[in-house]
Amino acid sequence: DVVAELADGGAAEFAPWVAAATQAATSDPALAGPQGFGTPTIVIDGERWAGDWSDAQALAQAIEGTSV
Repeated sequence: DVVAELADGGAAEFAPWVAAATQAATSDPALAGPQGFGTPTIVIDGERWAGDWSDAQALAQAIEGTSV
């Protein structure tokens, strides 16, 4: 159970990876949007995706590398 794992602190082993990945992404100006980073910032294959994240089909197609 994910909630139990988080509550028990078991996910803490991933903290260094999360910190490093966040630092790498936020320090790359090519990934920033017009207003910097926000939620969500979606990066696919190292490039910021500017599509509509609420459109599940568009997001799936972007991940799969097919056109919308």
